[in-house]
Amino acid sequence: MNFLINENCPKIFENYIKYSHRTLLKVKERQKDFPKIFRAENIVDKHIKNSFKETDLSEDAIDISSHDNWSGKGGIYHRATKYGLKEIYEVLYTHTSHAVHGNWEDISNFHLKKKGKGYIGSFDNVYPTCDLILGTISLNLTLIEKFIEVLLIDISMKSELLKYHDEIKEKNILLFIKTNMNKNER
Repeated sequence: MNFLINENCPKIFENYIKYSHRTLLKVKERQKDFPKIFRAENIVDKHIKNSFKETDLSEDAIDISSHDNWSGKGGIYHRATKYGLKEIYEVLYTHTSHAVHGNWEDISNFHLKKKGKGYIGSFDNVYPTCDLILGTISLNLTLIEKFIEVLLIDISMKSELLKYHDEIKEKNILLFIKTNMNKNER
């Protein structure tokens, strides 16, 4: 969102909406192949209906075979770096990307237990870490700040909201520092 607000380009915004629609339509296609995984068919259809309701696009206007980048400006890292969010990206996305896309350390430590010559699944250690939660809060606070500064029309509310925003941001930073200090003491 920060990127969309800063670029302020109708074509990029339209591409973003099409990309979002395309993703939902791909999920709809996949649910046909895996009906047991996608048991709640009506939930996907409801999301698609709601998504298209707010635009002038129809399902026929979306090419689900496309792999185009909606921004035309590179990947998430490039967009984050361009608008001063490189550190947040590195804290938040690098760690989660490493975990989501698979690495042996996380898989063996958090999802498997050795059994004989093989492994069995284990989900005993799956929980969100404070770093990720606080990183997400930080990213959202940055977006809210941009929203208040750029998009909020009611000028009389801006200073009050920014003051409140700064108080929350400061508390989040202190909580992040305290959490990491406690982690290092273990």
